[in-house]
Parts: sequence; C-alpha cells; structure tokens
Amino acid sequence: MENNVYRFLAQTYGSLDTDAVVNPGGHPHPRLRGTSPRVLGRFVRELEMVSLPDAIRNMTSQAVKIVGRRARLGRIRPGLPADVVLFEPAVADRATNEQRCQPPQGIEREWVAGRQAVERGRLVDGLVAGGLGRRRCGW
Repeated sequence: MENNVYRFLAQTYGSLDTDAVVNPGGHPHPRLRGTSPRVLGRFVRELEMVSLPDAIRNMTSQAVKIVGRRARLGRIRPGLPADVVLFEPAVADRATNEQRCQPPQGIEREWVAGRQAVERGRLVDGLVAGGLGRRRCGW
C-alpha cells in the first residue's frame, strides 16, 4: 500500500489531502489528524520516498492550484493572510482507530489567516484551528 502512496506523491499533477470527516458523533477517522504528519514523518523522513519541498508543495500550492484558489491560498506572500504550520523534524502521526483525536507529534504552532491558532497542541484564544475536526476532538 505504501508503494501506491509513493507513486501518487511522485506525480506532479496530484495533491494530498484527506477525505476524513467528523461524523455527527464526533468520531473522525484517524487520517483527519494524521495525513500530513504521516507524509512528512513516514514518506519524507523515514523512507525518503519524497523530498520535503515536494511534499510541502503537494499539500499546499499544488492543492490550491487544483481547486483554483490561487489568489489567496497555498503560498506566503506580502499582504496575504498566512496559513502556516511550524513543525519539528520528528513530526509524526499518532491518531489511531482507538485514539482518533490524538494530535500529531512535533506540530509546535499553527497560524490560520495570519493569526496564531495553535500553541503546542492547544488552541490559542478559543480559535477553532483546522475546522470541525479539532473542535470535536477537544482542541
């Protein structure tokens, strides 16, 4: 299965995201929290199947290009509100089927629309960073 993920990540015309959603009971699939950290930890750092710049491009500007929202999202530019994630090299997914709301390891801070939203796994000032998934998981 990992070879299929690698082949997908190696394509220049695709992008990475998750189809995980929160059901009304608040039990998201583990990939809601774990997709990007898994790519960065497993496929970039551990297996060296894709470079860090290519993985980040795949999850940011390439995803935006595909959905046609280039004017606002996917790049950091002066005058635009930034969505930024500060992560450690040891970033890794930790959510499992048993513990679906485990935050990833190594995500230090997040900014959404230029405002800090997460500090060491906790919401800052009650913001809902990352949408419904984190609110339902107690972030």
